[in-house]
Amino acid sequence: MSEATKRKHVVHELNTEYPEPTEEQSIVRVIAPRGNNLHEAEWADGETGLVSMPPKFRKHVWIKRGMFLIVEPIPENDKVKAEIIFVLQSEHIRHLKQIDQWPTAFGAEAGTAADDNVVDDTSEPEDEYLDADDPFAGGNPNRRPTAYEESSDDEDEDDE
Repeated sequence: MSEATKRKHVVHELNTEYPEPTEEQSIVRVIAPRGNNLHEAEWADGETGLVSMPPKFRKHVWIKRGMFLIVEPIPENDKVKAEIIFVLQSEHIRHLKQIDQWPTAFGAEAGTAADDNVVDDTSEPEDEYLDADDPFAGGNPNRRPTAYEESSDDEDEDDE
């Protein structure tokens, strides 16, 4: 399967599915990135630990501080406690609150992190998806905006 096809399936899964954590899965909040696809996370009971990002999400999903994840525990590892199963966005959080599966410890904090950190190169951006709360809606904030010089037809006629 090509890289573009993998990206398409991952983006489609994250944008269309509404996951519900099973008995062994839990919802965590990201505290900080630790490098090598590891993130420090906090569980609803206050416990902290490392969670790993599986290869299917790498280079397709960006995880920032304050985001929420669904993770599944890794019993045979002492340092890395869980693996990321799903990256929750604001729509997913609303859905989990409606079905009463959202942890009360994270109640008021939900949705404060930037959402829509999924790279979708397959389609053109549409105005209906641009959100004022999304810091990436206007393009890459780490790049200087391109300055375009406007030239009018009058100036071109004067040169002749």
